[in-house]
Amino acid sequence: MAIKTAEEEAYEENFIQDIKKIGKEITVLLNNQMPLDKQFYTGVQRDYIAIIIKDKSFGFYIGVGVDGTKKIKWGISVTINNPIDHIARRYNIPVSHRDIYTKQELERAKNSILVKILNYMKSM
Repeated sequence: MAIKTAEEEAYEENFIQDIKKIGKEITVLLNNQMPLDKQFYTGVQRDYIAIIIKDKSFGFYIGVGVDGTKKIKWGISVTINNPIDHIARRYNIPVSHRDIYTKQELERAKNSILVKILNYMKSM
């Protein structure tokens, strides 16, 4: 295991905070489209954010995830759970292959996450 510098640790911590911010933004966007009895709430953990419908019929988790087969430095893992059907799907969303990611790359990843979630909800 390689030892990380303080700068690398800071980048990772900032990335985790950016993922949590993306999760909260997605929650607001989804809640604007859902009826009041199907609103989402968030649960923030150390390195991921859980977003669940209040009646616990659907939820998803957004966290740090990098696909090992690609040369992606920064990636987001999205796990969509449907506890009624006991189905879980996992998606790896690449953010950047460079050492420093940009706001545009994060915005692109957020839009990709939102599309995955909306497509899954539409298929339910």
